[in-house]
Amino acid sequence: MAKIPTFTSQGELTTQTGSVQSNIQMGLDQNLALAPITKKIVDYKVKEKNVQNKTEALELENQAIVELNGYVQEASNYKDADAANKYLMEKSKILRTKYANKASNSNVKTLFSNNYLLEEQKKVYAVDNAVHKNLINSRLLLSNAKEERVLSDALYSEDNTLALSTLETDLTAIYKSDFDDGIINIAEYESRVADIPNKIDYFKAKKDSINDPVGTFAKLSKGEYENLTIKTRENLLKEIRL
Repeated sequence: MAKIPTFTSQGELTTQTGSVQSNIQMGLDQNLALAPITKKIVDYKVKEKNVQNKTEALELENQAIVELNGYVQEASNYKDADAANKYLMEKSKILRTKYANKASNSNVKTLFSNNYLLEEQKKVYAVDNAVHKNLINSRLLLSNAKEERVLSDALYSEDNTLALSTLETDLTAIYKSDFDDGIINIAEYESRVADIPNKIDYFKAKKDSINDPVGTFAKLSKGEYENLTIKTRENLLKEIRL
């Protein structure tokens, strides 16, 4: 007796195969649908991490610069620019290493180091300016002291013949030295040189007014001490009158 073929199993196999193909297709469609969302999530996480790194780097930078400012104040009291910069850079290097080592990862460390170096350059520039001002102020004080000494030697010393004869030349040399070294500009140099005759007669009249105020007042009123400017003469008359 012949076997009757069974078609049920084949039909079931075909149905099962069709079902597997349908599931694969659905998985691909879902992945495609979720891809933009996944990208947004990844992008957000990357952005969030960048903000986190920048925030940490900024916090380290602020802390380091506050500490650096203390050394900037100390270096700003120097009168030697090379010594001031050497001192500041030595302290700054220690600070940079100290705070860079506090970074939680290499990205934070790089961000901090780059930002810190920019701020460091600003501090070096500020110190250079402060030291330059210190040098100018110190030089002006010394130049003024020499000017007073030269005038005093010429006008108040007992044997002042030589000092008095070279007084105008000596004063000019002081001003010329200040100009050559960049302590004063050309306009101020020319103004000081032009004022030398007025300055000499002013101190002559001041000296005379101590010994003979009435006689000096009369001389000033008559136009003696001819190199005095009108303003200087009037000021001297007021002083002696008092």
